[in-house]
Amino acid sequence: MAITLADIKKLREMTSAGMMDCKNALTEADGDFKRAVEILREKGKSTLAKRGDNETTQGAVLSRIDGGKAILVCLGCETDFVAATPDFKALAASIADAAIASFPADLEALKAVKAADGYTLDENITNQAGKTGEKHVLAFYGALEAPFVSEYVHFNGKLGAIVSFNKVVPADIARGIAMQVASMNPVAVDPASVPAEVLESEKTVAIQKTRDEMVQKAVDAALKKVGINPAHVDSEDHIESNTAKGWLTPEQANQAREIIKTVGAEKAASLPEQMIQNIANGRVQKFLKENTLVEQEYQLSSSATTSRPWAPPWPLLTKRPRSLPSSASPSTTNCILHIHSRDRLSVGLFFCTPPLSFSFLHHPRNSPFWWMAEEKWRSGKGLCCKCLKWGFAIVR
Repeated sequence: MAITLADIKKLREMTSAGMMDCKNALTEADGDFKRAVEILREKGKSTLAKRGDNETTQGAVLSRIDGGKAILVCLGCETDFVAATPDFKALAASIADAAIASFPADLEALKAVKAADGYTLDENITNQAGKTGEKHVLAFYGALEAPFVSEYVHFNGKLGAIVSFNKVVPADIARGIAMQVASMNPVAVDPASVPAEVLESEKTVAIQKTRDEMVQKAVDAALKKVGINPAHVDSEDHIESNTAKGWLTPEQANQAREIIKTVGAEKAASLPEQMIQNIANGRVQKFLKENTLVEQEYQLSSSATTSRPWAPPWPLLTKRPRSLPSSASPSTTNCILHIHSRDRLSVGLFFCTPPLSFSFLHHPRNSPFWWMAEEKWRSGKGLCCKCLKWGFAIVR
């Protein structure tokens, strides 16, 4: 049977597959459209089988809210090029819409949900893989139901979070907490909610790290005592490399190996167990403070010490003239503009030549970078008259 251009276009409209794929499928099916669609779907399965070991590091994260229900899905693919195509975005959106409408219990149940075209979501994902020639996978599905829910998806569509509350809270605070969850990735709401296996794993890691540090400290002290730089002998590769460079004599290399072996073994056999436990407990407490939601520093807070994620931020941006250090001179290269706040110093890297663009790095007060930037400000080094004429002060 002769395959016409109209037939190819019709199959393309039905499946969104490429023109040549449609032509080949129709030729193999001898003009049978139903069989041609099945051939294209089989091609998708073949693609997934061939590329099964490939990583799907690109894709799209989407969220949906319907009353007190919220869902979060992630559709993965191999390249950002495919992730940016309209077909991929439409498929991801259809999965999110189907998820909030059916609200399945888990990921496998979501794959079995039928889309508007009558096919299951898993079948549509396979079909899309056949069109693009890339592996596609429904990587994540999460659902929450509560009196109040909130969501946040980052602007790049690759990071998101949904959060549930036991009562209605202001929308801006709820969204801020969702942003906190997405950016800081807490393991639990509070320390009491952290799973026992997570605590046990962290305690084990903390104990081993403490032991290793105590042993290394003793070894380093012994090496320094005989005039050997510990950094030159911290691995066998470094010992050989630094001996070849002449930084170590063969005798020093052998002496270092002997010290590492004997002093390390002696110290490991006489470590103070109670001290190790105390240090390890302190490290676990630090982990809990940094990785549980209510203990974390709230990233949108007006104070760097605020640990209450429900505290609302109230920043106010004001524009004011900034005095110019006498030692600064005009420049058309990159320059630094400082933005002071009560707790932080923001350093913006500006490109003075048009078009004017900038980016910011935030550093806590009294950090090493803070003092380095302060010194540059006072000396006028690296500053541009053009950018320093006006600055922004963050008033909190």
